[in-house]
Amino acid sequence: MRLNQLRLFCFILAAVCCLEVLSAQEKKDVAVKTQIHASRIEENVARIYREMPELKPPASRRSLTERKPGEAHLVPVTLPPILPARFEGAKTTVQLPAEYSDVVEGGGGRFLIFYLKQLKQMAIFDVSAARVVKYLPLDSEDVAFAASAEKLLIVARDKAFIRRYDLLTFEQELTKPLPEPDLFYRIAMGSASNGPFLLRSGEDQLPKHWFLYDLATLEPNGLQVETERFDVRGGPNLLLRASANGRVFTLRDLHNAASLVVDQNSANKFRNTFSGGYPLPSADGKTIYHNGRVYNSEMKPQSSPFNWFGVPSSSGDFFLTRGENKESSTLLIMQPGNPDPVLSVPEIGEPVYGKYYSLFKAGETGYRLYFIKDAKTLIFLPASNTEIMLYRFDLERALEESGKDYFLVASQPPVSAERGTKFTYPLQVKAKPAQVKFKVNIGPEGMTVNPQGLVEWQVPRDLIEEQVDVVLSMTKPSGKEILQTFRLAIQGEQAATDSPPEPVVTPESAELKTDTKYTALPTITPVQFKDDQKQINLPTPMTDLVTGGGGRYLIMYLKALKRLAVFDCSQGAIVKYLPVDSEDILFAASGYHLMVLLRDKMLIQRWNLSTLQRELTIPVPTTARIGGMVMGSASHGPLVLFCEPGPSILFLDPDTMQLLALEK
Repeated sequence: MRLNQLRLFCFILAAVCCLEVLSAQEKKDVAVKTQIHASRIEENVARIYREMPELKPPASRRSLTERKPGEAHLVPVTLPPILPARFEGAKTTVQLPAEYSDVVEGGGGRFLIFYLKQLKQMAIFDVSAARVVKYLPLDSEDVAFAASAEKLLIVARDKAFIRRYDLLTFEQELTKPLPEPDLFYRIAMGSASNGPFLLRSGEDQLPKHWFLYDLATLEPNGLQVETERFDVRGGPNLLLRASANGRVFTLRDLHNAASLVVDQNSANKFRNTFSGGYPLPSADGKTIYHNGRVYNSEMKPQSSPFNWFGVPSSSGDFFLTRGENKESSTLLIMQPGNPDPVLSVPEIGEPVYGKYYSLFKAGETGYRLYFIKDAKTLIFLPASNTEIMLYRFDLERALEESGKDYFLVASQPPVSAERGTKFTYPLQVKAKPAQVKFKVNIGPEGMTVNPQGLVEWQVPRDLIEEQVDVVLSMTKPSGKEILQTFRLAIQGEQAATDSPPEPVVTPESAELKTDTKYTALPTITPVQFKDDQKQINLPTPMTDLVTGGGGRYLIMYLKALKRLAVFDCSQGAIVKYLPVDSEDILFAASGYHLMVLLRDKMLIQRWNLSTLQRELTIPVPTTARIGGMVMGSASHGPLVLFCEPGPSILFLDPDTMQLLALEK
């Protein structure tokens, strides 16, 4: 009996040894094949780039260090060119040499980077070339990674360092130790940005702060957000995502979801009560797709006519979904606010593991579906994690052939303008019917757009601003409107000016009193629009709202643009965007005036609601901080100022701009 047991033990041991030998041999064979394959890549890539010279890295590129340390995210982004993917026929499949464990997007959709953990390599797949163009060896067996417009970051968890590579030359550039070497890290960064990147510990604990890091220095850039008691923690279920433009990050654990919105010199956090699903930001950062619903960047739910899970496209505000039928292999391309699919594309990928898994779940950070519009390609990654399936898909051609009415922006705006030169941007809109009206809603003085959509601006040599915001609107005869919002970085040396600066405060000798006190309230008339409803798109989320003109005007504060949007209920439209040179304002409106308090400058502005012109600016008539202010929306005033610390209340006459004395 013992002899039989001994023989059985020896047999099992021999079998295990054979399997280990075979497994080792298989790994060796795969490694050898990969080395042979990698040895041919330089020759193949050189040939492809000779045939497609537009794909070559430019001779000169902007440096991340041209701004101060911590400001790499303010350097204007230069995206690598994206051409239609190079393959024959309607579809093709590229085989990877080993199973990947995660994938990220880089270069604004030009690259997919796969982590081949078994081979300790990163496979960099060029979508335009439709092939792997580099196998990057790793000296780590446990990594997290993210890519920007031109850089690749590798977090070696087991070696406790973070390393930066150039995504176009594949050269190693910088290595820094991790801030706390014993923690399990996750990372996220915008694929069409210059950072910043979010580095979070995966430990199941609540950190004191969320830190954003500079892509140039690989160190904290000074932007941080304090956490709250009920907040997103770490742990194995922590999910990080970044919008392609790098301005919005989403975080999710088992209980909470949140977003981080990055501005020029600040970052703000917004929390959402979690109820399942994954918060995924759109490429432009304006929309978050979460649990089958649509939210804005501040995690506030938006009007949504559908309840479908989806993933964002590589650019714009498109998202991809299977719709309601989990057994379908048809892909629906949607846009927020539009109840109907922009297009339906049949036979894309495989409808396995449910409608959501077949879109998402490609690792810690990857999707299974990618829509790279400029490459005219849809990409599906099967559940085997060893294949890349490319489908030829020309959105504009498909729209033409669909016979549908459609309306979308097909051009990407420039990222910068040069002082002393003429800025031009040919705005391209695809619409059926083709009649579209263009308008500059927000922009620098002198910026125009002609009926053909050509945006022009003679940039002054003495322009003080380092950046300007632009909002362009496009409207169809039906009244449907879409907006394109972007920010231009102003380059070039500023010329000296001899003209004196415009006075900020209205001179004491000026007449402050107005003649509005005894005029009638603005007339309110019914507005007509199609289908008894109309949706007005805002260029950015509003953070506050007041009513004025007896109910005729809704005035909304767009903090990100430093603008007040004035909505005229009698016209059913935003009639003007008023500039406010501050990020800390209070505002109130009467039947005739709009009063704006610039708290950081201790100034009060008075605007005329009839003309929507600023009439004057005066110093705040107190040294106390103003915590709030109100005024009757159909009244003559007064403006009530609530001082801090209270209780202290002041009354200001909006006609004379003088404090009112209270009778005792």
